[in-house]
Amino acid sequence: MQKEIRASLKGDAKKEDNKIILTSGLKSQGEVTIEQKLDFEESSWKCNFTVNISEPEGISDIDGQGGDGIRMKLCSESGQELFAATLDTYKNLENQSGNEVVLYFEGTKVAQAACRERFNDGKDKEIEVIYDNELETVVVKVNDLAVVAYAFNDIAFYELVKEPVFLCFSSFTGAAGGKHEVSNISIDF
Repeated sequence: MQKEIRASLKGDAKKEDNKIILTSGLKSQGEVTIEQKLDFEESSWKCNFTVNISEPEGISDIDGQGGDGIRMKLCSESGQELFAATLDTYKNLENQSGNEVVLYFEGTKVAQAACRERFNDGKDKEIEVIYDNELETVVVKVNDLAVVAYAFNDIAFYELVKEPVFLCFSSFTGAAGGKHEVSNISIDF
């Protein structure tokens, strides 16, 4: 079932046409929260969205200027991050490359994988975050290519995320930045 999307914006986030600009430039941060509570029950789910990271500026890493990325997360009503998938565009000490997908559960990194494609090249990237209840796995795809997967080891995702949650997207930039936007958001159960 596809949910109708109503959203609230925080920080530097703004709506522009059918897109949400999370950040624009250096030292910027923005977040969008989809206002409808999601109840996962005992079902599989898939979240689709498009990201575009353009206008890189500031300090550089191995693949050029710009940095940070976009984070898709599931948060409790109190704002606690329960699950996140991050498209990271800046190589720092804990990253394998300047373009990778990282999965977090309750703030702890559980999986990461480098992606050959540069995220901050100004081109749309179609992202799918897929939870398979039967296999108890999460897979993240970038333009139909599976980049990272994580198995929940004998406990289903819905048992870990017991309360209704909110879908959020965030981005922040520092000395490296650019325009980070998200669009075409949908979640299906």
